[in-house]
Amino acid sequence: MASIFILALSGCEKFLQENDPPPIKYPESYEAEISFGEFLGRADIICESAECFSLEFTAPETVAGFKASLEAGVCRYDIFGVATEHKEGETPSDDAATLIFSCVKALTKGEYTSLRLFENGWVYEGSAAGKMFIAKQNAETGRLTQIEFPQVNLVVLLQTI
Repeated sequence: MASIFILALSGCEKFLQENDPPPIKYPESYEAEISFGEFLGRADIICESAECFSLEFTAPETVAGFKASLEAGVCRYDIFGVATEHKEGETPSDDAATLIFSCVKALTKGEYTSLRLFENGWVYEGSAAGKMFIAKQNAETGRLTQIEFPQVNLVVLLQTI
């Protein structure tokens, strides 16, 4: 009886290993539709590595050109030519860029609480920047397709460029 149990466990382990989600790919560029409360916008997001990201709003016109980046633990914001820098963790955790960057970092490091296969992709749930997130990843390509932070009404739909 014990040997049947051990065989069953090894079969489950093999199934999980063969069906693990693909790692987050770097570098990757995305065109994003961002809905944040009543704000609707578009941005280009570039993920160079687990520690290097950039985001630039392209629409609407009122925010086009706003840039945010994270590199080597330093967050940089450029708002219409006025630049500021902060160490990671010292920045507001409710802005869209910080939430997006934090989610991708958490996924890369395997810091999520739930993972399930759904339709044609993986669905992750976890916490980043003190907020709960839901992220979706295409099972075949490994590319992220959606990031959502329900507590702050942020939804990011991602398409690769």
